[in-house]
Amino acid sequence: MAFPIPQQLAGPWVRPDILGSLPEPAANLLWVLTLMGQACSTADLAEMTAQSRRSVRQAMSRLAGQQLVFKTEKDSWILAADFREQVAAVTRQSVQEHHDVYAKADSPEAEHLGRLLDRIGISPPAFDRLMARNDLLAEPAIVRGWWWHYLTLEWPTNRAGLLIKRLEKGERPPEAFFRLARAWPLVTAADKIEMEHMLWRGYSPNQLNRSFSELYPLLTAEVFYAFVTLYEAAPQALGY
Repeated sequence: MAFPIPQQLAGPWVRPDILGSLPEPAANLLWVLTLMGQACSTADLAEMTAQSRRSVRQAMSRLAGQQLVFKTEKDSWILAADFREQVAAVTRQSVQEHHDVYAKADSPEAEHLGRLLDRIGISPPAFDRLMARNDLLAEPAIVRGWWWHYLTLEWPTNRAGLLIKRLEKGERPPEAFFRLARAWPLVTAADKIEMEHMLWRGYSPNQLNRSFSELYPLLTAEVFYAFVTLYEAAPQALGY
């Protein structure tokens, strides 16, 4: 399976005149190598991108000729130092931007409570009672956190009814699902795609946490466990 190339790759990471000339197989390989952050063998790259080893060698030779990668021992490839530094600079900038968002807001921008309740299937009179709750208006992640928690369970036959009871009692959702609901609107589209690809490659919640802990402080290993559970039960709830 070929990996889609995020739009950011064509922007600040490297000169547009270089990336604009890359065919899709080479651009895919460059993106995979960037994600891995370490040397990868020709065989590994072929497996991850569903290309033949011959095609991988040809594409990597082209990238090496443009000084984006270089070949190491044992038929492996790694990002060139200059390109790797450009990637690191963009990552540092992204980390700072995310930290600035957290510093300026008590909670992430969330969809309107009314749209969320309607999507869940809650109608009057419960809808009207919940819409009058200032705590839910200020923090819709409480609602979303409960909803996502119940989507991961097989036994509820009336999830909306259970959610209404929890909310009217003033109960908070499980912490991992609440933090996931708060953080998810801040996760970029490119990072969401990358997380999904990591799941396809068998990454554990701990590995996901190590990859994204700086960018998204709310996404701890426990929260990523909730993310994986929800993705397996109802990926559409996360926008997949």
